[in-house]
Amino acid sequence: MKQYEYFCVISQNVTEDEVKDLLGVIKQALLDVGAKNVADQNMGKQRLAYPFPGKQAHGTFALIEFDIEPEKVVEFKEKIRFVKGISRSVVRVRAQQQEKREEKSTGTTFASAEAGPVVKKVAAKKVLEPEIAIRTASAEKAPVAAPAKEEKKQLSQEELDKRIDALLNEEVTPENL
Repeated sequence: MKQYEYFCVISQNVTEDEVKDLLGVIKQALLDVGAKNVADQNMGKQRLAYPFPGKQAHGTFALIEFDIEPEKVVEFKEKIRFVKGISRSVVRVRAQQQEKREEKSTGTTFASAEAGPVVKKVAAKKVLEPEIAIRTASAEKAPVAAPAKEEKKQLSQEELDKRIDALLNEEVTPENL
């Protein structure tokens, strides 16, 4: 079994109670196709980067993690394809497995400055190492104090949304740039 995650954006017109019911329907569809270790996470209502068709500017984000046989994923997608209330969704292999693969396939080794350029095999690839050793942050340098910042007025979420909408709705002309 592979580990997958299902991420969806639920329509802004769906209430919180309906979101819980909708997540229950999705979880039940997963269990029906044989998924195991099903866990859901409601990330709450958030503003979208760009509006969906129909001027939908907000949506509830949800993530469901599960283990399932790869051939059952298509069956799961077909079961939830026409569930009302889901604006966008994606099923993908869980990131933990991808990180492990990346760690195994890559590695870097650096030589000292005196040794000159050195070529070593790392994970079946040749890497040209630098002639100069790369310096990392050390305790030798004293941290530089950041200049004092002025206190700024905190904006409420509504005020911030209004300002962003106003900026996005402005017409861009050469004079504005």
